[in-house]
Amino acid sequence: MAGTDYTTQISVAFVGVVATTVLGGMVADAIGYTLTLIIGVVVSLSSVLLIPKVYKDSY
Repeated sequence: MAGTDYTTQISVAFVGVVATTVLGGMVADAIGYTLTLIIGVVVSLSSVLLIPKVYKDSY
């Protein structure tokens, strides 16, 4: 059963990677690659900066 679980998880992850790649390309075509990069950096840094706030009681 562990092999089936792993296969399902990897399949879902792969579909997610493909979907976000296609969506990212469509967004970049619509608003430009520079703005897409800036938005990606802001979202990534925001999530990193929120980690200590969300998990402050965990450590």
